[in-house]
Amino acid sequence: VRFRIEPQDSVERAPELETLFAERPELRARWEALTPGLRRGQTHRLLTAKTPPTRLKRLGEIIAALEGRADWPMPPKRTNPSPNGRGREQPQAAEG
Repeated sequence: VRFRIEPQDSVERAPELETLFAERPELRARWEALTPGLRRGQTHRLLTAKTPPTRLKRLGEIIAALEGRADWPMPPKRTNPSPNGRGREQPQAAEG
């Protein structure tokens, strides 16, 4: 088994973004100015859309943010309902 370590700044490319940047190079410059983490996160949101309408909606959100018309969409924060912070409710000890 061989592993290849990707450079920390590498970001997978979505075909829709490449098409967009070919048509609107000014948006590529704004995209490249973002942090690698933000680019990676937004690319992941786009690539993991399960339906074409969702993918198109997310691409529209990216375009709006690059144009400065909207804030960057972020995934919802995970909530942890457990009191101990470990992701599962723990049984309460019997008092006595």
